[in-house]
Amino acid sequence: MADFKGKQIHDKDIEEFLSIEQSGLVDSNLASEYNNEIILITGAAGSIGSELARKIAMFGYKELILIDISESSLYNLQ
Repeated sequence: MADFKGKQIHDKDIEEFLSIEQSGLVDSNLASEYNNEIILITGAAGSIGSELARKIAMFGYKELILIDISESSLYNLQ
């Protein structure tokens, strides 16, 4: 049986496991595309939907509509 040492435990970012690069969603070109638009995000309380909502909330949209099956999770996103 192998010895287990505490120093073998360390924090990992999820990107390290999934090999996902951070997206540059907040871009001045994209921001101008959302200007004065009505934006609908379904699954808004999920991990991807909530991150989209947070990023898009920084743009100059006309209206942002968030829909999710989980009312409490959607409320927490607010």
